[in-house]
Amino acid sequence: MDEFAQNARVTDMGRAFLERLASHLDGGTRPADSPVPAGTAWPNKSFLDALKSAVPKFETTGEGRVVAPSLRTIQQWRSFQAFPSRKYLRLIMTALFGSACETDESARELRALYEQASVR
Repeated sequence: MDEFAQNARVTDMGRAFLERLASHLDGGTRPADSPVPAGTAWPNKSFLDALKSAVPKFETTGEGRVVAPSLRTIQQWRSFQAFPSRKYLRLIMTALFGSACETDESARELRALYEQASVR
């Protein structure tokens, strides 16, 4: 479990983010260049693999070492037991929206929910 999940219970705003994340995972939100068709739900392991594949993109940008979460952490997000720490947000956004993570309306909405939940 990551440090934010250990130190904070999921607030109502955090739950709103997690519910939206779950709807993207269950609804099969995927980047335009994904080999898997949009609308195909994400199994936890497949989502973990997508997060891991996004890691090198950030390690080469000088943002420091980025590590993908564990399978258990993803399960906790999907069951509303833990809230992702900020270090995972860009991985999540990249896995779901690819290069459109800054421009896609659904991506902006998901990011806004995260930001609202992160304000303490």
